[in-house]
Amino acid sequence: MKTSRIKDITIIGPSNIDIFNDCLDIYVTLKDDELVYDFTVITPQVLISEMERKKQKFVEPQKPAIIVQELTPAVIKEAIEAHLTDENSEDYDLEDYHDYDTDNYYSKDYWFKSYYANNHLTRRDLDLIINRRRKIQAEKDKDWEEEED
Repeated sequence: MKTSRIKDITIIGPSNIDIFNDCLDIYVTLKDDELVYDFTVITPQVLISEMERKKQKFVEPQKPAIIVQELTPAVIKEAIEAHLTDENSEDYDLEDYHDYDTDNYYSKDYWFKSYYANNHLTRRDLDLIINRRRKIQAEKDKDWEEEED
C-alpha cells in the first residue's frame, strides 16, 4: 500500500454543495515539499449544466480540472492522489498548480472563479474568504521569514 503524499487538503467554498453537480477549489499541501497547490475538482454534471446554461454543445477551454463522480472528501483525496502518482499524465507537472503570486491570485483570478463557481455567494462572502486566505498566507510568510533568520 502506498503512503499518502498529501499533508493537508483545504476545500475553498461553502459547505452546502451539491456533491453530484458542483465544483470546488482545493488547496493541497504535500508532505515532501510543503508547497500549496491549487486544484479544481468538478463533477461531470457541472459540465453538462454549464453547456445547457450557455446553450452550447461544448465546454469552453479552462484551467485543467480533476473530474470526480461525487464531491466527497474521500473521493477528492483519492482522485488527487491518483493525479499525483500518474507520471504519464499530461497534467503531472505540478508547477502548473503551484500558486507563486498569492496576492495577485487571491485578489483577481480567485474572486472571479469563485463568483462563477459559487454564484450563490455574495461579493461580501467572497471578500471574507479571500481576506481570510490572505491572513493565513501572511502568517505563513511571517513564520517562514522568522525561520530563515
